[in-house]
Amino acid sequence: MLTELDPQVRDLLKQFRANTAQHAAPATQLSVHERIVAKRERLKSLASQVGLPSEPVSETRDFVIRSRATDVPARLYVPASTQVPLRSVTPALLYYHGGGFVAGDLETHDSLLRALANRAQCRVVSVAYRLAPENPYPAANEDVWAALTGIAEHAAEFGIESEQLAVGGDSAGGLLAAWVAQKAARGGPRLRLQVLLYPNLDATTSRLSGKQLGSGAYLVSLAEMTQDFDAFLPQGINREDPQVSPLFAADLNSVAPALIVTADHDPLRDEGDEYACVAALERFGRRQLAVERTGAHRLSRRRPIRPYFKKRKNYLARRQISFDGVGRCVAERDATALHVFRSVRKLQFPLNRLKARLVAQRVQERIGFQLN
Repeated sequence: MLTELDPQVRDLLKQFRANTAQHAAPATQLSVHERIVAKRERLKSLASQVGLPSEPVSETRDFVIRSRATDVPARLYVPASTQVPLRSVTPALLYYHGGGFVAGDLETHDSLLRALANRAQCRVVSVAYRLAPENPYPAANEDVWAALTGIAEHAAEFGIESEQLAVGGDSAGGLLAAWVAQKAARGGPRLRLQVLLYPNLDATTSRLSGKQLGSGAYLVSLAEMTQDFDAFLPQGINREDPQVSPLFAADLNSVAPALIVTADHDPLRDEGDEYACVAALERFGRRQLAVERTGAHRLSRRRPIRPYFKKRKNYLARRQISFDGVGRCVAERDATALHVFRSVRKLQFPLNRLKARLVAQRVQERIGFQLN
């Protein structure tokens, strides 16, 4: 049983559906090119409808990072200082936008990243990796890895502490962030944290939540996700290869701790939950607290979560917070706010300042910048 949608989310869904109804469906089926063009425009429109208000920051700087085949556009956000002057060198979050590997750019996530920079009081680097189908796999992977290694190598030029780096992303960007974190663990810059917001981690699109919630009623459909992967991945590629689907990685023991945010009404929900559980088992073994979803999700088995939830099982169940292994960096003092995330994908995260502040606090705590 799904939790009841937050009233704010219900209103936004009604608005979204009303806007969709105003545009008649095409008389003929769209070509691949036409569908992707339409999706890119839709993502830009959605970002303007439901994103955070654009906040002033101390500085933004557009620049390029050299990848193996191209120059990758990027944008640096330097946060507005709070009670004390901003340090000349701060931690940094490298962020990879969502959009099904075929849409999204620096502008679609601009408001969100301004808010995260201000609340975390760290620098944020947005990376506009190459998009499919013009640039299929592994172009995006090459770009996001080049961004991490390039920033780590030239950190001082951007006022970034090279030993206090985190990566993050939403949806398809969450897959890229998880892949980068796994690759870095095998040999690369040391990461303090990975922030995965309703991540798309399974290119086989075979999880149950995709089948149950993939009708399109919650902004994205299973058919659309499959089409996006078809545009991104070459024919014949093994979609269970961890290089393609981080969910299938065999060893997560040395991977950076993760904050994983999932949503009840989301076809991608099970992928994030499962990845969190696997990561928790790898890092902490099976002797850990288990929380059974009650009210929101009734399961036939209990799933482990990270020890930060400690002895709050009854409290969490009472608040109907359905987070299985949300991430080692989540502090239990913020448990009352976590249920807000479990609403509906893409609307639920950039919806308001509370959620941006919560993620920002996790970034602060994990990558080394202390709250004042």
